Order: sequence, then C-alpha cells, then structure tokens
Amino acid sequence: MTFLDDLGKKLTDATHTAADMAKTSADNYRLNSWIREEEQKITTAYTSIGKKYLERYGADMDPDFAEYLQQISASRLKIEEYKGQLRKNKGVTICSGCGAEIPVSTKFCIRCGTPNPEAENCQKEAPKPQPNRCPRCGSPIAPGAGYCCNCGEKLSDAGV
Repeated sequence: MTFLDDLGKKLTDATHTAADMAKTSADNYRLNSWIREEEQKITTAYTSIGKKYLERYGADMDPDFAEYLQQISASRLKIEEYKGQLRKNKGVTICSGCGAEIPVSTKFCIRCGTPNPEAENCQKEAPKPQPNRCPRCGSPIAPGAGYCCNCGEKLSDAGV
C-alpha cells in the first residue's frame, strides 16, 4: 500500500504545483499586460507633448528638435507614397472636390460630381433611360449615388 499512497501523494503534489504554475503564469500575463498599457499611456503622453510643442513653436522651435521634425516630415512623405501605391493597387483615386475614394475609371465623383481627370472623356450619346442607370449616359448607378460616375449627371437627392 505504501507504493499507492506514495503515488497518490506525488500526483496530488504535481497537481498543486501545476495549478500554482498556471496561476503564476496567468498573474504574470496580466501584470505584463498592465505594464504594456501603462507604457502605451506614457508614449501617448510624449506624443501629445511633442504635437503641442510643434503647434505652439513651429518654425521657432529649439534647433535641438529640428532632427525630429525632419524625421516626421520624411515619414509623412513616405506614408503618402505608400497610400498612393495602395490606391493604385486598389484601382482608386482621391476626388479633388470632396476627398472621396473613387474608382480611377469613373469620370465623375459619385458624391460631389467633380470631374476625374484620370478617367476618359464622357460618352456623347445619351441612351434611353433605364432603372438603376443614369438618365443621361445610361451607365449603371451605384445605390445611394448622388452623381453619375461616368458623366457627372446629378441624380435625385436620395440617389438611385
């Protein structure tokens, strides 16, 4: 019986050890998570300080900060370049009138009707009006569009 008693004690001890390790591990994970949250708060505060300083002093800032301003400017340029590449990959452009993202092939913005210089010229002939099509050029109309994306025709206030 001593073998079985000894085995039972070892199993009980192992179970308690595993439970203690799991609790410690969970506590450590929780504590590390809280540390990351507090570090993020500090980073956010530093960022806010920098933004306020830049807004307040702009070009008159201390020369010691010029390097950081150059880094920010360079990163902003890279971000715009990357966004341009993303738009190209998606086949969209930005409307110069309202800033909406529109397909490159549309001749007019469906939100504001501004011509899209990247698209081809409009069709000259106006086909017969059909449901869910532009009354001027006959192109399909996106639900809720205020303007035809092909010819720029203003649609009803609610869109088609």
